[in-house]
Amino acid sequence: MVAFCSGWPTKPARSCCKPSSARVELTGTPDNQFSEIAAGGTVVAVLVRAPPRSLSAIAPTLVALALAGAIGCEAGLRRRCDELCARYGLCTPGGDGVCVAAGEDCARSDDCRVFGLCSARGGRCEAMRDEPCARSERCRDEARCAARDGACVAATPSCQASAACREDGFCSAVDGRCRARSDADCARSSACSRDHRCRAAALRCVN
Repeated sequence: MVAFCSGWPTKPARSCCKPSSARVELTGTPDNQFSEIAAGGTVVAVLVRAPPRSLSAIAPTLVALALAGAIGCEAGLRRRCDELCARYGLCTPGGDGVCVAAGEDCARSDDCRVFGLCSARGGRCEAMRDEPCARSERCRDEARCAARDGACVAATPSCQASAACREDGFCSAVDGRCRARSDADCARSSACSRDHRCRAAALRCVN
């Protein structure tokens, strides 16, 4: 019996698109032989139930069959990356059989527009510069307009200029988000003048 990783049962804990140098590996017991074929930079796991000498004899045939499995595996990875590209910027098939961000992948993604995650680093999209953060929806809606540690975060000047400050007293940056840190933050807001929530407690304005 022969089975490949592209859609059929395989040796446990092996990934279909794992990079490797070309090799044929025969392991297991005489009654349950495993053969791992690496073809085209992709490991295709093959399960063969045959005595060792018989398995060695058919290894060239297995290599040819593995080529078809490798091609199918790579095509499946490409489809997966296409699905993740527009939203997350994970457009490029990586060497570990996963989709990664590279080059300008992030700049075209929804995560860039919404969260300011417009730069590729370490295979994923992060916020590396203030300018993309300032253009993002998070800046407009939550005053998260500055890049720090790979994300867009709020700074006190952007909080003070935001609607959240005017309406709810969220005028001070705390851990990268706009919050009501003092009674003075609440006093300048509609929350105080309209709803009498003029005192800061637990980082919000209360009665």
